[in-house]
Amino acid sequence: MDGLDIRDLIDLPRLQRIQDRLAQATGFAMISVDYRGIPVTSPSNFTPFCAAIRHKPERRLECFRCDAHGGLQSAIEGKPYFYYCHTGLVDFSVPIMLGSQYLGAWLCGQVKPTDSTVVLQRIGASDESWRADTELMSLYEQIHRVDLGRLYSLADALFEVASYLVQKEYLNTVRSAHQEDQLRALREPEPEAFVPELHLVPDPVTGNSPHPEFSRLEMVDADAIEIPRFRSDEAGDRPTSGSGQPNPSFSFTELAQSVDDRDLVAAISVVEAFLDQVFQRGGKFVGRLRLAEVENNIVLLAQETSSHVGLLLHEQVMRQRSQQHGQRSRYDWQTYLEGLLFTLFDATEEVTAPHPRNITDLLNHIERNVTRTMTLTMAADFMGLSPSHLSRVFKAHTGVCFIDYVTNRRIERAKTMLKRTDIPVLRIANSLNFQPVNYFSRVFKKQTGLTPSEFRRRYTEHQQSA
Repeated sequence: MDGLDIRDLIDLPRLQRIQDRLAQATGFAMISVDYRGIPVTSPSNFTPFCAAIRHKPERRLECFRCDAHGGLQSAIEGKPYFYYCHTGLVDFSVPIMLGSQYLGAWLCGQVKPTDSTVVLQRIGASDESWRADTELMSLYEQIHRVDLGRLYSLADALFEVASYLVQKEYLNTVRSAHQEDQLRALREPEPEAFVPELHLVPDPVTGNSPHPEFSRLEMVDADAIEIPRFRSDEAGDRPTSGSGQPNPSFSFTELAQSVDDRDLVAAISVVEAFLDQVFQRGGKFVGRLRLAEVENNIVLLAQETSSHVGLLLHEQVMRQRSQQHGQRSRYDWQTYLEGLLFTLFDATEEVTAPHPRNITDLLNHIERNVTRTMTLTMAADFMGLSPSHLSRVFKAHTGVCFIDYVTNRRIERAKTMLKRTDIPVLRIANSLNFQPVNYFSRVFKKQTGLTPSEFRRRYTEHQQSA
């Protein structure tokens, strides 16, 4: 179990749905974080005060420190941990653990106690400078007081839910791995001479290193097998395959531009285009060597954003390289690389100057949460606009109404799952949160002219005849 990451073990969209429903039912704010205190879900039912605090970069870091410290303390004690955050509100953390390994935590609270004499440890520096901000002070005064007995009961319940959820997800992972091993034994393995490693060397032009152990990334083969190293579209003549055809080309420039534009949809499209090339040539399953170029370029982009972001992505890639062996399907590679892009965009947002949310931010939010139901009201809350105003702005920017856009993105994900996996139609409908399930077939047929089953059958027949 060494090296487990909460993102690898737990189905985050499902965790988000559970968190949203718990927050709605209890009326308390909730968020899930990894062992470093970095959020892995979107906030649920956050108070306007805490949302405003976290929107300010100088305050947000203190919130992350509180989350990290509170979660770690609950892991040490092996039970929910109550504390005052750096602003004086009561929070509690529920450890998410597998055995003795701490994966992350649920953070909940953002309330004032009815009994002002209650004694709890305060986390973070005693900095009251935020009180000089009249807007923050006004929002702080609106926070209601709660009997901590309610929080104690909720904490115990969440602790049981977290334990059950982790154990269930771990058993599913073990079961899936066993099934994959059985399937792999039936397939002809793809020969791979080695698993590439990312070595960290000084920049050959400037000689500078923004981190003592992290500068430029390159592909290195420990057995001295020569591997071309270049940013894909900066090369002259690309290497060719044995048939004389150019190998699949990955557009570093397009990906870099999408990151600069904070356009997650465009970044995913670049990765999908490369995957289409790879799997068109490589069959139904391919090994890591075919995709190492994409991993390296994503990490390189992260490093150019900041050394912290680069190290974060580097650790994530190296962890996957040490844990994953053999071949993977098109859909498995896509979801993995999307996860890297999510981490890159989230971390980049943390280190860039704050800005008012715009439609691009909303489109990114939709793309991150494509498996969730998202209403116009929820989107308006995310943007800080009224639903009617957002509806007009959204259509002016995209050319389609909000509901049609969200539905289209969910149907596109469904089409990918139907083409790239053998997951039953009912499970796809459930995973995309179409309720009731037969509504999925109606919407899908309206969009494509085919039922989901017909669409999958047509695609399979086309692939077999090609």
